[in-house]
Amino acid sequence: MSSDKKPPSYPGWHRVAVAGKTALKDDVWESLGRMQLDFLIEQGLKPSDNFLEVGCGALRGGIHLIRYLDHHRYYGVDKEAALIDAGVQVELPKAGLRDVKATFGVSPDFDLSFVPNDVSIDVAWSMAVFIHIGPDLVEKAISRVLDRLRSGGRFFATFHVSNDGKVHKSRPLDNHNAWRKNEQWSVEYPFEALREMASRAGGEAEYIGAWGHPANSRKRQMMALFTKQ
Repeated sequence: MSSDKKPPSYPGWHRVAVAGKTALKDDVWESLGRMQLDFLIEQGLKPSDNFLEVGCGALRGGIHLIRYLDHHRYYGVDKEAALIDAGVQVELPKAGLRDVKATFGVSPDFDLSFVPNDVSIDVAWSMAVFIHIGPDLVEKAISRVLDRLRSGGRFFATFHVSNDGKVHKSRPLDNHNAWRKNEQWSVEYPFEALREMASRAGGEAEYIGAWGHPANSRKRQMMALFTKQ
């Protein structure tokens, strides 16, 4: 789906775009962001790691990751420049992060050329991205991230599970998010489809499943791990 519409302009619109109206509450926004950092630290993320967030959006998780990581270790890419702008101009200052040493890129298909060639990614992360985009974009994301991972690097990504072996796309986004291009309300993937995408990119996929997200009880936002072979 494509649209010529522009994003809303009222205060907090970017939070609603990322996580719905409940995210206008600071505690909700904070908790869902902090949850991401907590999981990654449990998985061994270190401040000195080169970290890539695919679909960094308005930095719901990014503000916590940027604070945790050493300067110049955070790289974030999103296809919507307006969301990154809101994260940088609104959320980072609100979190007290004014002298931020992070690097951002905007690309409709997750081109990672903004990451310097001499930087190998230790840990990559993508939350609530694969649940909105179709197979072509998911495969590009997997391939491009694996290409930039160091040997032994890991790419964690959440997805909605399909249990019948088929990819399912639901209705288009609601009016609030209709300006976002090439997205659906929900796309479900059988894990085997993600495994095959990883294999074509020279990598492997492991099903992690539930990782602490509130939607896990509904088989939503389950976790997959991608690595190089």
